[in-house]
Amino acid sequence: MIVPSQRAVALALVAAPMALLLGVWRPDGWLLGVAWALGIALLVLLDGLLAPRIRKDDLRLEGPGSTEVGATVALAGSNPALRYAADFSAPLDPAPAPLAYTAARRGTARLSRIWARASGPLGLAYRQRSKATEDSMRVLPDLRPVREQGMRQFLRSRQFGTRIRPESGDGTEFQALTDFQPGMERRAIDWKATARHLSLLAREYRTERDNSVVFAVDCGRTMSEPVAGVPRIDRAVSAALLAAFVALKSGDTVRLFGSPGVPRRIRAA
Repeated sequence: MIVPSQRAVALALVAAPMALLLGVWRPDGWLLGVAWALGIALLVLLDGLLAPRIRKDDLRLEGPGSTEVGATVALAGSNPALRYAADFSAPLDPAPAPLAYTAARRGTARLSRIWARASGPLGLAYRQRSKATEDSMRVLPDLRPVREQGMRQFLRSRQFGTRIRPESGDGTEFQALTDFQPGMERRAIDWKATARHLSLLAREYRTERDNSVVFAVDCGRTMSEPVAGVPRIDRAVSAALLAAFVALKSGDTVRLFGSPGVPRRIRAA
């Protein structure tokens, strides 16, 4: 298919005022305006025929098969000499850059059609070809901050050697009184017991293990509202995954509970 460019359309529109002015100056002068428009149409056809041909293999986009919520993914055509356009369905929204899309929420975006366009040497016409496809791109939860922050939090709680008693004060269940040693937290000091025994004593707590943690996520319609460009449900899932990562690394069991109003599903991890 040969498509005229904006330059060709602008040159063709010049024929109307030209025919009007020539018709006022000379009765048969308007024929020059018609000849101008026909000449532009002929040049458009010739320029389109001289444009590079688009093969079937050129109608292909290169890019990742999945992306994260809130990220911007940029695609590229298989032939750098051609200009491409694509029709993606939600949850991918077009970005200002060519072939760039922003993932608005989780889901699967369908690619229905691809267009490729080659410009002629005069810039008056394009040779255009399209193809229907059934490709798709999955939009997944953004796990990058979960991995980074989760590992940072886990390593922060596992800094061996920084204190003489690294687990002192980490738990909530009281275990026993012990002599205060350098490196222990000052908030662990039991001042009443210290006054009775006339020696500096501290509370020793037992670190809880093998806890059962349940994350309840509201999956109702109100959770689809965006917060800073990302739906609330995705932010809740990211927070749950971050806490679940730390809990699993600490030896606890984790369950994910989703409910759109009526409890429906619970999964264990």
